[in-house]
This record gives sequence, structure tokens and C-alpha cells, in this order.
Amino acid sequence: MKLTKCEQGHFYDGDKYPACPYCNTDLQTETAIVQTSEAPAAQSAAPDGPVAGWLVV
Repeated sequence: MKLTKCEQGHFYDGDKYPACPYCNTDLQTETAIVQTSEAPAAQSAAPDGPVAGWLVV
């Protein structure tokens, strides 16, 4: 992996991308940066039964 820094200060893999994928949006299709496919609808986070406790972080 060749870590490269673009003129805008973004770091990217120079072996994988010929130019900065953050600045050049044409390189962003189907990568870890941007997923262009439709994501499934989010499911409700509400519990099925009563809440038995709380997690405090």
C-alpha cells in the first residue's frame, strides 16, 4: 500500500487509485468511500417486549 496525500490534504492508497478518490468523484463508484447501490430500509429498533434494563456507557 502506497499512502499518498493529495493537494487538499486527503490520504489515499496510491496503488489502488490513480488520483485522490475524495476529490475525484468519478473514482468513488462502488468503493468503501461511497456505495451507490440502494441500502435496505432500516428496521425499527424498538424491542418486542418490555425493556428489562439499560446499558450505560
